[in-house]
Amino acid sequence: MRNILRADLYRLSKSPVFRIIVLGLAAFFIITPALKDAITITVEDFFSVVPLIFGFILPAFTGLFIGTEYSDGVIRNKLTVGRTRAQVYFSMTFTVIFSSLILALIWILFGAAAVRERLFDWGTEWFFVTLGLDLLIILAHSVFFSLIGLLISQKAGGTVFAIAAGILITFLCSSVYNRILEPESMAYLVFVNGEMQPYAPEPNPLYIAEPLRSRLIAALNIIPQAQAIILSNDPSEGLVRPVVMLIADLLEIPLISVFGYLLFRRKNIK
Repeated sequence: MRNILRADLYRLSKSPVFRIIVLGLAAFFIITPALKDAITITVEDFFSVVPLIFGFILPAFTGLFIGTEYSDGVIRNKLTVGRTRAQVYFSMTFTVIFSSLILALIWILFGAAAVRERLFDWGTEWFFVTLGLDLLIILAHSVFFSLIGLLISQKAGGTVFAIAAGILITFLCSSVYNRILEPESMAYLVFVNGEMQPYAPEPNPLYIAEPLRSRLIAALNIIPQAQAIILSNDPSEGLVRPVVMLIADLLEIPLISVFGYLLFRRKNIK
């Protein structure tokens, strides 16, 4: 296992896609101070963009990186020389996790420097809780998109499918999140005798009542990309369940990995 993992990490270091992403992230934060009048990195950006952007970077990266392994015959050759499917699957998954943590470290270091004066605006405890959850979300993304990459042999097809899945999940979670934020009633202002006066509040047809409301909030705290959306917003909204997020991510990471491996065992690799 150690030899195959070393080989995968070596290929990662030579991957042009990984190098481009690393240089792109570093360049963004290096250039940003020079463009501070046009680009401003806020604390909200620092918290939100970390997991959210990885929900789009990782599908593209895993699709291209693992797809190249298939197209170059590397995965088939590994199995031919006697590597087990478990070694191949978990080595590739760990390589994607490692690459994700490298990218996350770059974002955290440069991002924290960009907002250093406002870094703890939401409180020191909340900063470290959010940072830890961000990393768990990234790990969950890594194992999920590794699963997709390893199950779809075609580089282009796997990349497109993974990106589409990431966009669809984000869209659905955002839609549910926005609906939950809808108020129970809506107040209006009317123009009377030349003055604006409040009008009696009316029920909001978009408001989601109990018990569905609580169930949807729980679901959002379980789905990694939904967690990222919740964490990117003001914690005073009361939708964050840190303990639920922690338990969900710690369970999802190994479960997705094992589920993906079981599917990979049955895959016909040519």
